[in-house]
Amino acid sequence: MEDNQNVILLNNLFNGEYIKEKVGGEIINIYQSDNDQYYVYVNPYGNIQKIWDNKIKYVLFIRTVRNGFVKVIGKAEIEKQICFNAKFDKKNNIIDHIQKKYIDENDIRYGNAPLSSLGSWSKYFVTFKAKGIFKPKVDIYLSTENNKSNFYRNSYKLKNIKKIANQSQKLYIDKMFQKENYEILEKIINSVDLWEENPVGKVNLNINPENSKSLLSIIKKRMMN
Repeated sequence: MEDNQNVILLNNLFNGEYIKEKVGGEIINIYQSDNDQYYVYVNPYGNIQKIWDNKIKYVLFIRTVRNGFVKVIGKAEIEKQICFNAKFDKKNNIIDHIQKKYIDENDIRYGNAPLSSLGSWSKYFVTFKAKGIFKPKVDIYLSTENNKSNFYRNSYKLKNIKKIANQSQKLYIDKMFQKENYEILEKIINSVDLWEENPVGKVNLNINPENSKSLLSIIKKRMMN
């Protein structure tokens, strides 16, 4: 599958009013799971367009700073895609049975809290399995080329793109058709000076591990800045 992985996905996390009250499925992007794996949830619903199936090589997690300007808050190198043709039973509030089977068979938990208890806004819970998820050790910013403001170090401009953080919360950069932008992002991803050496760790509650509500409160406090 690696030969076909030629797309970098920019995914806008922790966006919108709901995050003030509830934690969405994207919280799995900042922790290692209890079963020593790294899973990625693509905001806002956990799915990607079918034309991009099996093509995503990296995910860069971003957060909007202002119009045309975003901060990079994490990266993941994708091992394989999990979510295909997932369907959500809205009437009965049931996730796709293939997703549920995968989650149950792998006993995916964070701080011993079942994955299903964390994604209060999730329709699907696992988009990808990653080789690792890393946080930046310095601030990294992306902007569009028509954005004249550039007050920060480690700022990079993407060309021929009107919006980085769009309504879908996703931006696909294809190596074949957007070679220059792909190379800019790949340079960021591969720069050892920009990233923590070790991937993210597991949730450490230091409290009753059965208390998933406490996990959520800790996650709110420890979101990437």
